[in-house]
Amino acid sequence: MSKVTLYEFIAEFDRLRAQAQVAANCARSYEAINRLSEKEISDLFGVINDHLNAMKRCTSMLIAIDCGLTVIDRYKEDGEPFNMFSSNLQTLENYSESGNEE
Repeated sequence: MSKVTLYEFIAEFDRLRAQAQVAANCARSYEAINRLSEKEISDLFGVINDHLNAMKRCTSMLIAIDCGLTVIDRYKEDGEPFNMFSSNLQTLENYSESGNEE
C-alpha cells in the first residue's frame, strides 16, 4: 500500500467534495426546473438564447478588432498605401457584419 501524504489526502478530499457540490447543485437545478411552468421554461430559454447571441456578436467584434490591429501593425511596418489600408478595413467590416447574422 502506498503512503499518501496529508497534502495529497486533503487535495483528493477537496476534489471529491467539489464533485459532490456540483452534483448537489445539478440536482437542485433539476428540481427547480421541474417546478417551472412551460411558459417560464420558454422565457428562460429565450433569455439564454439572447445571451448566446450577444456573446456571438462580442466574439465577432473581438475578431474584427484583432484583425484591425493586425492590419494597422502591417501598415506601420510595411508602409502600405492608405487605399490598401481602407480596402482592408472594408473587408473587416464585411467580415464583422457576416459574423453577426443569425
